Amino acid sequence: MGCDIHLIVEKRRVKEGWFEYYKGRPADRKCETEFRQDVPIETEWWCCLITSRNTWSNRQYGMFAKLANVRNQWDIKPIPIRGLPEDMCFNTFLKYVLMVVPDSKYDVENYDTISESMAEEYVKNGYAKEITFPNIPDGWEHIKFITNEYHSANWCTSKELEEAINEIFYIKEVGDYVSSAGEWIALLYYMKGLESAGFETRCVFWFDN
Repeated sequence: MGCDIHLIVEKRRVKEGWFEYYKGRPADRKCETEFRQDVPIETEWWCCLITSRNTWSNRQYGMFAKLANVRNQWDIKPIPIRGLPEDMCFNTFLKYVLMVVPDSKYDVENYDTISESMAEEYVKNGYAKEITFPNIPDGWEHIKFITNEYHSANWCTSKELEEAINEIFYIKEVGDYVSSAGEWIALLYYMKGLESAGFETRCVFWFDN
């Protein structure tokens, strides 16, 4: 059975930078920017556009081994295994869990939810467990969540990601990266681009079989 990775990039502002604003949207006007000195520093993490709705990249087991000690048949030394970050974004949490809904409102086509009766059975038989989110947003307090079928959750910084890419994909004898590194290199430079704009970034990820 194969293994896939689900990956989310999170960001938070750590320094002042370029602030983007809009002055209407006429067809011939490009996005305008101005430099602001009062852009607030934000301690809260936010989910970026790269999310785990679909699996990330192809199955690069060398990267899985380096990032989370998953499918590690080469005895690769992984980065620290941390699990999910305690201060993860709520949207990240929602993509990791199943939302428990009343049996009458359950839609089998909605893969993000599970019926109350099914959730009780899964928890009772040890297939899942209830999970909570600290400081849950208003309006979500009475909703229950259970873990999905995912495993080996972890996160990494852009520096750790870059080191992993170099170890797994860079061929010293050739002096270049193998072609399968393309999406991972693009991911790295996406994170670096956010960091150049004044953000701290991290990848949060987990796996399914």
